[in-house]
Amino acid sequence: MAGIADTYGVRVVTIRTGGIPESLPKDIPGRETIADSIAAASLLGHAATLEDVGQVAAFVAVDDEPRYHLDIETDDVAAETARLVALGAVEFRRWLGCQILRAPGGHLLCVIPLHSDPESFQRLARVWE
Repeated sequence: MAGIADTYGVRVVTIRTGGIPESLPKDIPGRETIADSIAAASLLGHAATLEDVGQVAAFVAVDDEPRYHLDIETDDVAAETARLVALGAVEFRRWLGCQILRAPGGHLLCVIPLHSDPESFQRLARVWE
């Protein structure tokens, strides 16, 4: 997790965990091994929780309009964009193969093309319909 505020008040924030064990499917083979490796690789010796990430995201939101953004990695940018638009997001702009949307609450969502290891992505990806 990192944040930078320049003299103009612009914040650039990346929230990146090594993984969140509670988001792993309960029946995934090797779940405990995966969870242990996530914790072992972290600087604090324990894995982040969904609550941890939510608290950091809320903390870094700016004081006026809500403007934190969330990256959503997908193997189909067009389909994920269409799903989010159907849920109320508005297309904002495109940048380097990413589709930037504005959620109904004003926050930015960046739908980014697959950049993770494809095998890991297939194993860990979630599908929302």
